[in-house]
Amino acid sequence: MVRSLVGDDSRFAVDSMEIERGGLSYTVDTLTTLAARWPSAAFFLLIGADAAASFAKWRDPRRIAELATLVVLQRAGGDDPELSSLPAATKVLATRRIDISSTEIRDRVRQGKSIRGFVPDAVAELIAAERLYQA
Repeated sequence: MVRSLVGDDSRFAVDSMEIERGGLSYTVDTLTTLAARWPSAAFFLLIGADAAASFAKWRDPRRIAELATLVVLQRAGGDDPELSSLPAATKVLATRRIDISSTEIRDRVRQGKSIRGFVPDAVAELIAAERLYQA
């Protein structure tokens, strides 16, 4: 699905390391692999304010903070994220509020409703072709 989304846009690359690794995939493992591949690169981990609330419970949050700058995406009109338990270098980035959830998209597909405007056309075509999310 990500490959369909990215298409031939040369600004992006799709990496299947998490699928190829097998088993559970943890952010700290992915960042460790990326840091080994590109040791001089600066990494930024973008997460929503909802995910930031549970960051302290993630696998090895201290190591994640060493490997990447945490960037919390805050939706306009949303609650301010609780930053006291996050790494000191955490950045907060205000974003536009777009009320589209993956749950809603899957539900619309199951109900036979259009997802046009919810996802890019290439992704909608893949979902239809592969009959994903259908009951």
